[in-house]
Amino acid sequence: MDEARTQFYQTGEFAQKAGVTVRTLRYYDQAGLLVPSHYTEAGHRLYSQEDFVLLQQILTLKFIGLSLEQIRIIFQEEDFDVAAALKMQREVIEEKKRQLELVIKAINEAEDSVRHELKSNKEKFIKIIEVIQMEKNIDWIKRYYSEEQLEALAKREYSPEQQKADTKRWQDLIEEVKQAVNSDPASPQAQDLAVRWLALIEEFTQGDPGLLASLQNMYADREQMPTEFKPYDDEVQTFIQKALNIYKERSSK
Repeated sequence: MDEARTQFYQTGEFAQKAGVTVRTLRYYDQAGLLVPSHYTEAGHRLYSQEDFVLLQQILTLKFIGLSLEQIRIIFQEEDFDVAAALKMQREVIEEKKRQLELVIKAINEAEDSVRHELKSNKEKFIKIIEVIQMEKNIDWIKRYYSEEQLEALAKREYSPEQQKADTKRWQDLIEEVKQAVNSDPASPQAQDLAVRWLALIEEFTQGDPGLLASLQNMYADREQMPTEFKPYDDEVQTFIQKALNIYKERSSK
């Protein structure tokens, strides 16, 4: 490529032209999906026209429901199956159509309630919110977990009391990690947190490597994660990941 004739765009300009945020570009760079074509002498990112094409491919694949890890695998393949991608897109849209039909049904029930001035109006509108939120969460989860995995999780004997207790354990552990983010991830305290973190994950996956992989892929795509699925911020994620890496490295020796 003749760099003298190639038009480059700095991060802010490229983001504006592409209709994405600067944060998104940096995230894709860190994920190894959209690495800038060039850098200034000062180290600032520069994007080319070819990068627009690559970004469009990433956004299209995300639109049809693929995770960043799945997109990375696709980019590594020499013969990407366009027909399969179109089939996947159709199936995703059909699923969204089904979700919209459920929402429309809930709204129709609320309209009937208003017309007849029933006392349950408030409950009807709450139901609309619940249906929309539930379907959005299910749609997002299905990006990472297979139907078989979701079915197996649904069959687990898991009482409300157990769920409450497990949630409390995670909340307490996350709070401890928050307090430790400025410490050394290799310290005894941080390593103890890493061990307990892995123990809770092990309880959830029950030693299933496929379930563990799905869980890891989901949390690797934190930028797209619904707010209610984010029990901790990026600072906590960065710290605990460093502590986990150190623990795994030490354990492998």
